[in-house]
Amino acid sequence: MNECDQLEKEINKLKYELSVVIPNDIQTSIQMGDLSENSEFCEVLSRQYVANIRLSQLTQRLSVCKEFATHTIIPDVVNIGSLVRVSCKETKKKNVFKLIISELSDVQSDKFSEITLQSPLGKALKGRKVKDEVFVFLPTGKVTYKILDILTMDDL
Repeated sequence: MNECDQLEKEINKLKYELSVVIPNDIQTSIQMGDLSENSEFCEVLSRQYVANIRLSQLTQRLSVCKEFATHTIIPDVVNIGSLVRVSCKETKKKNVFKLIISELSDVQSDKFSEITLQSPLGKALKGRKVKDEVFVFLPTGKVTYKILDILTMDDL
């Protein structure tokens, strides 16, 4: 399941909660009586508020994800979903990074580290090709990476 599919799945769950579960919970809490002293009613309204905010965030992220859909991805160019193998010029250490959008940073892997497109390294790598060098300014100083390999979503 790719990143866009994961976002759509979570959006659908939130829509179901907002249209079915929460209205049922509101009706149940209303039947309990005085709303001014009804903690269940306040809790349901809080859940509704949080779910609406989360739905808005995920909808925005989905539009970004769809912007980078497979048909718009240029082969051999770093973009969302790409696995990128780089070599650090300063330390000579090699790393593999997967570029993701921030809502999807939940994969645990010993083969690669996830970085978001919003991170300094993600911004530096996006749109680059094999053999390109990128410079990242970190609190510890400037770091230079050389791109060794790229696997895009089409390759995976």
